Amino acid sequence: MGNTLVRTGLILLILSLTVVIAVLVFNLAPLLGQRNHAVATPPPPRQGLVTSRTTLADAALLAEERARDWAEDATLVRAEGNWIASPGWQRVDVPPIVWAFSYYSPSRGELAAVTIRDGEILWVPPRAIPIIPQPLVDFPPASGADAVWLSFRAANGEAFLRDHPNTQVRFVLQSREGAPTWTVSARQDSGQVQVNMDARSGVVSVP
Repeated sequence: MGNTLVRTGLILLILSLTVVIAVLVFNLAPLLGQRNHAVATPPPPRQGLVTSRTTLADAALLAEERARDWAEDATLVRAEGNWIASPGWQRVDVPPIVWAFSYYSPSRGELAAVTIRDGEILWVPPRAIPIIPQPLVDFPPASGADAVWLSFRAANGEAFLRDHPNTQVRFVLQSREGAPTWTVSARQDSGQVQVNMDARSGVVSVP
């Protein structure tokens, strides 16, 4: 039963990433000709019970190697992942996130995605996009997923997850105005919690 859930989750993850790129292209189409825009944020896909023990930094090394096999000028523009806060989440220092990385190739004008789960590489084929996304600078970030997770919990995130069991928590790292920025959010029909963190300085803001 457990293996079936994992296989099902991985299939849904691959399909979700394909949808992410499709939504991205659709959202960016009106911006044809503009440059240096951040990648648009699509609706968060659900990854179900899929988790990974591979850290963000280690996952990024594997993803970059795969991306460079596709294009030598592949540039990281975004890292993201979702995690279901299942029972016992209060004891988690760093969520076991399956990280997905988006890479842009200037020479090809295409965006591709790589997902890493426990060292396994999942490749989402590239799609042409009409603009140039901002590169994700200073990676890996000075303030990692552990730091923003603690900040999220302190900014009412812990109370929110306690009141809403099995809620999906979304982690996104991308450049905003030239600075690497974390956004961590959780939402339900009754409300949501979101925290932004400057990944260089660790300064936190709550929208």
